[in-house]
Amino acid sequence: MRRSGGTLGRETGLDRRTRRTFLPWLLLLLVLPLGAQELRVTSTVDRTRLRVGETLVFTLRIQGTSLAIPQPALPPLPGFKPVGTYQSLDNTGNGRVLAFHYLLTPTASGHLEVPDVALRIGGQSVTVPGFAVDVETPAPLAAPRAVPVPVRPSAAIGREIFLTGTLSASQAYVGEPVLYTLHLFTRRSVRGLDIVQSPDFTGFRKVEDPNATHSPTRQVTRDSRVYLDAVVIRAILFPLEAGRLSVGPYSAELKLEPDRFGGPTLVTIEGGAVDLQVLPIPPAPPGFTGAVGSFRLTEVTPIPSRAELGQPFTQTLRIEGTGFLPDQPLTWAVTPLFDAYPPTSEDSSGFDRGSYRTRRLISRSFLPKVAGDATFPPAVLVVFDPEARAFKTLQAGGGRLVVAGGSAGAHASVALMPLVAEPVAGAPPEAPMPLRLFLTLAALPFLCTAAVGAGLWFYTAFLMAPEKRRRRGLHHRARKALRRARRLMDVRHAEAFHERLSVAMWATLDLWTGRPTAGLQRPQLGEALREAAVPERTVERVIGVVDALERARYAQERPTRKEMRERYASVSRWVKGGPGA
Repeated sequence: MRRSGGTLGRETGLDRRTRRTFLPWLLLLLVLPLGAQELRVTSTVDRTRLRVGETLVFTLRIQGTSLAIPQPALPPLPGFKPVGTYQSLDNTGNGRVLAFHYLLTPTASGHLEVPDVALRIGGQSVTVPGFAVDVETPAPLAAPRAVPVPVRPSAAIGREIFLTGTLSASQAYVGEPVLYTLHLFTRRSVRGLDIVQSPDFTGFRKVEDPNATHSPTRQVTRDSRVYLDAVVIRAILFPLEAGRLSVGPYSAELKLEPDRFGGPTLVTIEGGAVDLQVLPIPPAPPGFTGAVGSFRLTEVTPIPSRAELGQPFTQTLRIEGTGFLPDQPLTWAVTPLFDAYPPTSEDSSGFDRGSYRTRRLISRSFLPKVAGDATFPPAVLVVFDPEARAFKTLQAGGGRLVVAGGSAGAHASVALMPLVAEPVAGAPPEAPMPLRLFLTLAALPFLCTAAVGAGLWFYTAFLMAPEKRRRRGLHHRARKALRRARRLMDVRHAEAFHERLSVAMWATLDLWTGRPTAGLQRPQLGEALREAAVPERTVERVIGVVDALERARYAQERPTRKEMRERYASVSRWVKGGPGA
């Protein structure tokens, strides 16, 4: 028995030494460095020049933090009034980016500068750069010497040609869409029409139809006189407040064919003013968020029948119909069984054959908190139907699902090892681990760590380098805009042609300077180019090209095809040849 006890003691001592040797290497293999992402916030604007009544989109892109944060509120911005917000979730090479978009409309004309904006995002104080834009009030250009100056139409001209505005309804509820159409009635041949002054549509949210002028011209009879009826502007108006709201008149400059009596060939007319009686919405039931109209709620991506504890799942729903939708129209019942992330939406609303259709996809992720059978609450949309004059409740997406326990410590159990029988006397001890095998296993943690580090370095340096991805994206955007401008090289598409050339030029300047340049003023743009080692002569020429594109884009007179080819060649030389071109 003494011999047996000695054998057991030696075996136990060998096992302890082996455990002490392997424990540090196992810890080295399992513990990996954790990196914390810092909060990164960038801001952009979609344009630097606009007209009174148009909308500017100010975007905040947030990366490096949890995506479950609410949309931050903007402080008052001098010269601008907020008219709406929405958000999106973008997948980039550096991860998922949460983008908050703010729709702003200018309250004054001229050069407007917004200082740096201080915000509170995710419990942190962040300051983003401001921006500067030029807001224009279009005015008629000086006429050439061969053309007479604009004159007010005489009584005879007023009976021959005039503007009239119409509404699809004389009264509506707050948020109910109303179609506004500006008609041109004429008995004369019209060469061209330019809107020189537009109303501000105070109290309305306006969405214009970009294809309104493509509507066919009709022949109508008014006061026993035959006119040609041409649609000039078509827009959907969403009234934002109750009471009597008015839309002021438009002012338009028309170029007419000379008549046989030598009448004026350039006249300015006004018209299109309308009034709308807006009714308040009756007292709303719980869950009403401001949706007005007729909608249908369907589930695109249903909830799963089985989910894992601690693993989120996503539900996607579609809202279709006609009417007004707020930023967050859906509500879900609060339940302690799930944690809910902020919803994201994708809006594809627009005009379809002259009528406005509302279409929006809304996605929201949920995190199960308790294992077992659970009842998932449906998404609820409470809508006020103006035709029925009643509230309707739409539901979709509810059901039951099973939440499995998962593996992160849920339902942990303890297993007892079976008893070990006492060794038989005289049995030979187990052979110790060979030295070669021990050295091979000891080297495995180093080899695995080196392989993982080399793979991460290669992936970061060559595949996911942010600067390289940014430069490739800017280069692709400039080339794409240039190709689009080449297809639009027609005097009928002059504004779209110059807008695409401006996009290509700004993307090229971002590529040269290594930072966004669209919101910079001309002196700041020159300093940024000089800091990027761009020659002084090139800086002056580039700024001249940018100014020429901006002036051409908003010019009243159409350019010639020769001028468009010269501007395309100038921008193409900078995009393809670089600063030395």
